[in-house]
Amino acid sequence: MTAWLVALLSVAPAQPTWSAPAGCPSQREVEQEVEALLLEPSKRPLEYAGKIDVVPAGYRLQLDVGATSRVIEAVDCRRLGTAAALIIAVEHDPIAVAVAVEPVVQEPEPERPWPEPPPEPKPPPAAVAPRPDPAPEPPPTRRPFHGTVRAGVGVELGNVPRPGALFLLAGGVGGPRWRVELGGTASLPRDVPVEDRRSFGARATLLAGHARGCWLPGGERVQVPLCGGLEAGGLWARGYGPGVSPSARTQLWMAALASAGLNYWVSSRFGIMADAELDVALRQPAVTLIGVSDVFRAGAVGARLVVGPVLRFP
Repeated sequence: MTAWLVALLSVAPAQPTWSAPAGCPSQREVEQEVEALLLEPSKRPLEYAGKIDVVPAGYRLQLDVGATSRVIEAVDCRRLGTAAALIIAVEHDPIAVAVAVEPVVQEPEPERPWPEPPPEPKPPPAAVAPRPDPAPEPPPTRRPFHGTVRAGVGVELGNVPRPGALFLLAGGVGGPRWRVELGGTASLPRDVPVEDRRSFGARATLLAGHARGCWLPGGERVQVPLCGGLEAGGLWARGYGPGVSPSARTQLWMAALASAGLNYWVSSRFGIMADAELDVALRQPAVTLIGVSDVFRAGAVGARLVVGPVLRFP
């Protein structure tokens, strides 16, 4: 009887054993993966002994299949379960495993019925770097004192009965908000006939110098000069007509003046000015043709309109 038990135990297949911590593949899960690799349930019992232990690096698999012994370590214990199933299946029936794996290796994956992703947008063409704008000109620097020179042309009204062209030249010194100035004006000669005897008359012009002070409200670019002062000069006249001696005479002329203007500074040294001036005569000389009649008397109120460049230095 004992001999039969020994013989029976020697031919009975060994029972598979498996142990693993909680959260790792169970023996049933491992054997299901083995059956999947063999494509059908095994006709002979599986023989293996596997154990998964926790180690500092993660997990360690100790697997004995037949004469083969393997030790594998990994961070994920479920990967160790898959590796154990593959080793057990290959040791049990390598041909069946090769048949199961070959289609996966050789056959391409069928196309998924998903829509193709949209094409990646093309990068925009490289933009040409814009040229940097020129640096703006720094605003004019305020200086405690500076000189100015004005020159202009315009028209004179009222001082002589007929309007005439006017020329101006003046220079001054001042600060950011004030200026004192000396200058002179000259108008072109024009004929003024006697009212009731048109063949007689006088050719006249006004030459004058002025001294004035100005207040300069405004900013660095635009200023509005408001000025006042005195003018003095000569009213030059020469008679004409039948029998009239063509001798010339100059008489003293004086006036108080007030003006308002506009200065636009294109740069720290160059600007453009427009000036309107009102003269109130303090002395009104008269022009008379001896033996004929009075021709005219200088106007009580006169006006000048002048435009031109203005320079500032230094």
